[in-house]
Amino acid sequence: MLLLLTTSFLVAQDSTSTRLKIGLNASSDYCSYLLYVNNEQQDFGDMFFTEEPSLGWSVGAMASLGLSKNFTVTGGLRYTDHSMANGPHTLYDSNRNKLGTYTFTYHTRYIDVPMGLQFNTNQDKRMFFIANATIAPGVALGEWNEVDFEGEDTLGIRSSTSNATPDKFNFFSAKAELYTGLGVNVGRYQIQVLPQFRYALFKATSESYINRRYWSTGLEFRVLYTI
Repeated sequence: MLLLLTTSFLVAQDSTSTRLKIGLNASSDYCSYLLYVNNEQQDFGDMFFTEEPSLGWSVGAMASLGLSKNFTVTGGLRYTDHSMANGPHTLYDSNRNKLGTYTFTYHTRYIDVPMGLQFNTNQDKRMFFIANATIAPGVALGEWNEVDFEGEDTLGIRSSTSNATPDKFNFFSAKAELYTGLGVNVGRYQIQVLPQFRYALFKATSESYINRRYWSTGLEFRVLYTI
């Protein structure tokens, strides 16, 4: 009820600024994670601690509804690839001769439904500042493992295994997300460039002995069309 009254009040303040926009969004992300060990008595060696940050990405479709010159609600559907790297590791033959190196890349993929509340300095201006807080519930599709080989006899050879460990991942996910940046109006189009930070509210894996929470930061681009 309070949300309904607040929305009605904002719309009543400036109904001419109430606009529905639809569009596409894409981001390039620097992906990492926070790892907590729940069982300090268990020896993990370097099993979980050799993973390095990697580059991920996301693409999606979205809509935004202007409540006033200053407030907008956003929502959409997004496909996210969160990547982590492990390596390089040295590859030897049976005589301990070095053949080359190999690196594993783990792609954890999600379908997200981001929903946010956005503050704009004045979206009727040609250029304006944006601050957006978003919650993005979703589902995990699983993990895809990719192996890259480099060496005298294996240069350029690449093999990948799909959906390697779907049973180890929590099916449901949710991310808290913050965006700040600039919006530009060009005719009926609106272009937004938004540095962003995303943090997983649930641990990624179902193991009881570790708690791995993904986070990422990057740059998102949005192109919206005013209906």
